[in-house]
Formats: sequence, structure tokens, C-alpha cells
Amino acid sequence: MRQIVRNREGNFAVRLIIILAGLAFIGAGCFILLGRTNISKNYKKAEGKIVGLEPHHMNLPTVEAERSKNKYAPIIEYVVDGKSYRVVTNEYKSARVIKPKVGRKVTIYYDPQRPERAFIASTTNFMIVGILFLSGVLLIYSALRYKPSS
Repeated sequence: MRQIVRNREGNFAVRLIIILAGLAFIGAGCFILLGRTNISKNYKKAEGKIVGLEPHHMNLPTVEAERSKNKYAPIIEYVVDGKSYRVVTNEYKSARVIKPKVGRKVTIYYDPQRPERAFIASTTNFMIVGILFLSGVLLIYSALRYKPSS
């Protein structure tokens, strides 16, 4: 009888941990999504153009530079109120996966108070949010559906 009670308590604890992990994944997704929504409210949208590429290793110590020597950050040029701006994004792409194409037009968001501050509008955050939500729902579902073997 004691063994059955311990197993039930252990199963409850495991289920609770899995449910909490699922809620944490969903919460992280909400946090990213709310941050993204806040940016799109406070920042203005503009069209920019990739005018060059900066190698990732330019400003890194030797060991890190060697590991990331095939990564490039796009240099974006855009115009706000007739004035031209250039920004090097912190979105580095591997040349082996996707090397940004010079001349390609991209959507950027810039701070209207400081137009020199801008970043590329990326779909990566939405993929991450989707993965976090899906993972959280699957964890919670599996915890609720779990039936221990007798």
C-alpha cells in the first residue's frame, strides 16, 4: 500500500514539473511576442537595401573570429525624412546556409526618435514563438494524458 502511495506522489510530482515546464515555454513565447508587438507599435517601418556585408570576425578575439569566419552581417541603407542612414545589423548569417545578397530589399524597423537605430524585420522570432507554444502545449498535453504502468 505504501508503495502505491509513493508512486502516486512521484507521478504527481513528475506531472507537475512537466506542466510547469510547458507553462514556462508558453510564457517565454508570450514574452517574445509581446516584445515584438511593442517594437512594431513604437518603431516605424521602412524599406531598406543591403549595400554590403561585414564579416562577423572583424571585432572579435582571435579564437571566436576563427569559429565564425564564414558569417556575415548585412549593412542596410535606408532613408528617413530625406536623410540616408546605414546600419550594420546584428543578424549574422552563415555563408554556408544563407549569405545575404547585396542589393536585396528588406523591411526594417527604426526608432523615430533616433532613426540611426534600426533592425531587420525577421520571421525568425515568429518561428521561435510557434515552436515554444507548440512545445508547451505538447508538454502539458502529455502530462495530462500520462498513465503510469501498474
